[in-house]
Amino acid sequence: MKQFLKGFTRLRDFKGRSCRKDFWMFVLFSIIIFYVSSSFTFLLANMFKTDFFTFIPKLYLLIIVLPSVALVVRRLHDINMQGWLGLLIFVPIFGQIVMILLLITESDLDKNKYGYPELDSDCIRQKKNRIIDFVRTYKIDSQKSKNPITEIINFITKFSLVGKLNNVNFGKMFSGVLKKHPQEEEEEYFSVGLRATTPQIMNVSVNPKPWFFFKTLIGAILIYFLLYLGWKLFDSIILIPGLIVTGSFAVPIAITIFFHEINIRNNVSLYQLIRMFFLGGVVSLILSLFLFQITDMFELNWLGASIAGIVEEPGKIMALFLIINVRKYKYIHNGLLFGAAVGAGFAAFESAGYALMFGIYGNEELIPQVILLRGILSPFGHIVWTSMCGAVLWKIKSDKRLQFKDLKDKRFIRILLVAILLHMIWNLPIGLSYHLHAIPLGFVAWVIILALIQRGNEQIKEEKDLVAGTIKEP
Repeated sequence: MKQFLKGFTRLRDFKGRSCRKDFWMFVLFSIIIFYVSSSFTFLLANMFKTDFFTFIPKLYLLIIVLPSVALVVRRLHDINMQGWLGLLIFVPIFGQIVMILLLITESDLDKNKYGYPELDSDCIRQKKNRIIDFVRTYKIDSQKSKNPITEIINFITKFSLVGKLNNVNFGKMFSGVLKKHPQEEEEEYFSVGLRATTPQIMNVSVNPKPWFFFKTLIGAILIYFLLYLGWKLFDSIILIPGLIVTGSFAVPIAITIFFHEINIRNNVSLYQLIRMFFLGGVVSLILSLFLFQITDMFELNWLGASIAGIVEEPGKIMALFLIINVRKYKYIHNGLLFGAAVGAGFAAFESAGYALMFGIYGNEELIPQVILLRGILSPFGHIVWTSMCGAVLWKIKSDKRLQFKDLKDKRFIRILLVAILLHMIWNLPIGLSYHLHAIPLGFVAWVIILALIQRGNEQIKEEKDLVAGTIKEP
């Protein structure tokens, strides 16, 4: 809160410097206050059937204009940039993306033409030699591999603060996909997560080998094909609801099962998985629709479809807070799974809604196309965006309940910004054929997911070592 108040005490300072933490904490509290005041206004407007109270959030926006402008100028000064570059925010899409990248850039620790950095504040906790070590490590990693893909991966993981992505043996990881599994094994596969069925830590394998998700996907595709075939052969409208539901839910459910298999601790029951998928998906949709109502009041249509990133990602995080804030789920893999389940539920219900909308207001022949396209793209969108945020949140909270202070952790703020940016870019009217923009965006998301899976594996291994007595408890 002191960073937020500092913005007002320095509202006439257009010459100095402000560090990254000062800026983003001011932004965070500004958004929270704006949403709270807007929600209060929305409720009052509906209660008294009047638009009179809409002046409250508008007045707040007017109040923060001057301190916000001054803070943007000082933040640019902090990275040795001229303050007038803040005008880039008015350049649609490109300028706004560049501006966000500038505002998340780390402080220049040396004196520049705008003065000294705020070394006496809480902004710069790490010492200069740690920054130098970071740069040296990045250079060493780059020198070790001339492969540009590896350098891109290193940059993604360092920027998102999820730790280095080590080599992934996909052949070994998915070795169980084509292997024949007895029916008894399939029937018992989800008998986990209960007090009697959660394995002891020493019996947990550190290397997940998911396979059931693929079998689920193939089965769902087969059912969808049969429904589609029946619809075409008999022109029966009663098959369309089954077509929409099966097509919209097939891939999201399969990907949720994948993350369930990644959760090698096996401490989450099928009941919790279903609850997170359906309840989490519905709650996140309702919260997002509520936030859309608020943004509509202030005419933010100039952002176009990209506004969904700013609204829907926080909506899904809020759903996680409300539904699964339990101490016993303390693992990074748990956060990956819960985030994926909420994101998958959101994606499934949204896809079904779009398919129904095309069927009612458009052409029912477009329903299979909509379902197919959204099904193919779903593993690269909502599911992984919420999963990465959930994993980082669970890494921060550890064995405690989620608290508001966890949202202020720079690791969560960074990963949430990444998710929002990916979502906003995804929704840009780029116009690439066959939605090819999903490939680089999906690549970035899955690099982060794979790195977080490895952090989760390391967490389990450390706990096993602790139980085995090979390391001393801190």
